[in-house]
Amino acid sequence: MENEGSRLAELYGRAREGDRDALQELCKRLEKHVRGYFRQKFRNRTIVDELSQETYVRLINDLLHVRDPGKLKSFVAKVALHVSQAYFKEKYRNKIG
Repeated sequence: MENEGSRLAELYGRAREGDRDALQELCKRLEKHVRGYFRQKFRNRTIVDELSQETYVRLINDLLHVRDPGKLKSFVAKVALHVSQAYFKEKYRNKIG
């Protein structure tokens, strides 16, 4: 039985080569982790949806920067962290300015 990390790495490799179905499957498998991360921080479903979407956009743009496909969940968690930091930075910038 194949573990989740190796399956994600395999999907990542195919997605990196341009396989859109693999990319879609990869995002679907990561959805629980991404949305769970944002649900811990935000109760507003709209914000969770928007930040999850932004995380996927950044992930797709940064596919070539993943050094270790076996640690893809960690990479995505870091992307989600950066997305939430950018959200808070913008939110508080607007309150101050």
